[in-house]
Order: sequence, then C-alpha cells, then structure tokens
Amino acid sequence: AEIRRISNVTSIGGELNLITGDVYIITNDTAVTSIANAASWVGRQVTFIRPKGTRNSIVITDGNNINLKDDKNVQMASGDTLVLFEGQGKEWYQIASSDNYSTQI
Repeated sequence: AEIRRISNVTSIGGELNLITGDVYIITNDTAVTSIANAASWVGRQVTFIRPKGTRNSIVITDGNNINLKDDKNVQMASGDTLVLFEGQGKEWYQIASSDNYSTQI
C-alpha cells in the first residue's frame, strides 16, 4: 500500500474533514463526533495518530457516522492509533487500534 499523504487534522465542531490522504495526525483536543465525507469513497482506509508527547487525550465518539468496536468511544492518548474503513452510506468502521502507552499486567 502506498501512503499518499500524512497530514495534520483538527476537529472543527466535532467533525474531521479528511482530504485525500491516508494518515492523519490529530493535533487538537476537541472530541471527534463525525467525519466529513465530501472527498471520500467507499473502501477508503485511514489511520489516525495522536502525536507522541501529547499531554491531553482526545475522544473519538461512537455514533453519527463513526462505528467503533463494541459501540464504545475510543480515548486516544500520546502515541495511540486508530484505523477506520469507510463502508456504504458514508459510514466509518473501526478495523484496528493501538494503545501504545498503557500499562498492561
């Protein structure tokens, strides 16, 4: 797979407006409640990254057009990732995530 673009993206009013890239670095602390699909297509896969060293976490909210595992919100902290796939009807589905800095037993 070719990475077409790595871009910074911010949530405006809770919505992420994605351009034609594959990897997005979420740079602000506003909760994400939906994804704009004007320049998108069915089958698109995107990866969100929370920059390493970020002090605050951000919440990606299940609902609207974002469908997350077990219908639970995702809290992204420093170094975490989230991969979404766009399906029919401009709906986005979680296909992978990583919690890179949690303590596990």
